[in-house]
Amino acid sequence: MMKQTAEEKREDIFLHRPGFGKRDCQTATKQKNSRKTSQLDMESMVLSGSQLSDLRVMLLIVIPIAMILTAIFGGYTAYRMNMLNDIRMHYRAFCIIPYGPLGNTTEMYIYTDKDFSNLFNDKNIENFNVKVDHTVFREEIEMDISDDEGYASIEVPSFNRIRRARFLHDFKANQSAIIDPISNRCFVMPLDRETVMSPKNFVNLITKAGSSFLNTSVNRIQRTVIVLTPYLPDLLTISKFIGDECDDMIIYKTEVYAAGDFRKKIELKSPPATYAEYLGISIIEFNVVNMDYIEEYEHLLWH
Repeated sequence: MMKQTAEEKREDIFLHRPGFGKRDCQTATKQKNSRKTSQLDMESMVLSGSQLSDLRVMLLIVIPIAMILTAIFGGYTAYRMNMLNDIRMHYRAFCIIPYGPLGNTTEMYIYTDKDFSNLFNDKNIENFNVKVDHTVFREEIEMDISDDEGYASIEVPSFNRIRRARFLHDFKANQSAIIDPISNRCFVMPLDRETVMSPKNFVNLITKAGSSFLNTSVNRIQRTVIVLTPYLPDLLTISKFIGDECDDMIIYKTEVYAAGDFRKKIELKSPPATYAEYLGISIIEFNVVNMDYIEEYEHLLWH
């Protein structure tokens, strides 16, 4: 048997060392798999980039839609809250009062705002002239009931000898006014709490009735009104509520007397100008006895 050379022995030792060839094969396999994994990762990265692009496009579409829907929902919510707040803070009613003889009591009916649609197709007070006969006194009342001392606005159409007018009552400032929209005048006077009910008391009166209308007795009382000159050049002595409503009008202060308390004799060239209102207690007729003088005063002032 021939002896192996030294090189052949080293080669034999190298090749037949236990496990060496297997480890070398495993290493090669791992390297090959690593290269494949690296290729897959690269492909995955390319795929993720494509998905990211699609995601960006989707977000560009979804986000504006979500913002629009949020704005719509927020606006609707704010509208509902304001509407409910307005309902809670404001109260409207329509009064129908048979116009009995002076000094006599008569039954009246007060319909709340929810009953308007059942009574008339048109809520405009100006159209009530043709929808209600002239044997009744009628008016539309709007009130602020946010606190105990709010305001009241009463719209009264022309009726028989009663002139069309709008009455304002500021319970915080203890001031009232009669607006004559035809002559563009505003007559300011102290608030008379003996003949005018506060907004919350009026609403309580309606609420306690427990029905859609109030059936109660009302009497008529008269007041004599003297309009004072000169007219008011500014609004310093007028409440903000009345000042805002009487803006761009000729504003006068007045003196108001009970019918039997006025002793001054005034020569009347024509019947008094009469305005009337009701706010929970009585129908009050305000007879302005010096309207002729006011018209002459304004004629001399601006002509």
